Amino acid sequence: MNAKQIAQRWFEEVWNRKNPAVIAELMDPSAEAFAEGGTIRGPDEFRSAIYEPLVAAFPDVRIAIDGLVAENDEVVVRWTVTATHQGPLAGINPTGKQVRFSGMTWQRVRQGKIVAGSDSYNFHGLLAFLSTGTESASVRRP
Repeated sequence: MNAKQIAQRWFEEVWNRKNPAVIAELMDPSAEAFAEGGTIRGPDEFRSAIYEPLVAAFPDVRIAIDGLVAENDEVVVRWTVTATHQGPLAGINPTGKQVRFSGMTWQRVRQGKIVAGSDSYNFHGLLAFLSTGTESASVRRP
């Protein structure tokens, strides 16, 4: 699989189909993910620090790929999430609010595995929306 196919499979299998086994399949054990809370290393840490808390907070999460650009071993994905806040997230108890937010993910692939990645989205805006209902350009009601 090339970088584009891996990115597409990542979003479809890991996030939309909620198949966490694919995390270890597609992510190299030495991979680094640069996230809001700092650097996450390897599939196990990604799963426990990012994936499980987000799926627990948003069990119906759905990520649509809005655009994708790939060159050599790098791919950038522009995406939109729609979800319902049904579990705690960053100290905010479930609100039942439906939310839509957008962002981008950059991944570098080597020998068929993700070796580095970085997400960019308005996490603080998401928390503000969940706690106060305040919308922003990238976080709003569906």
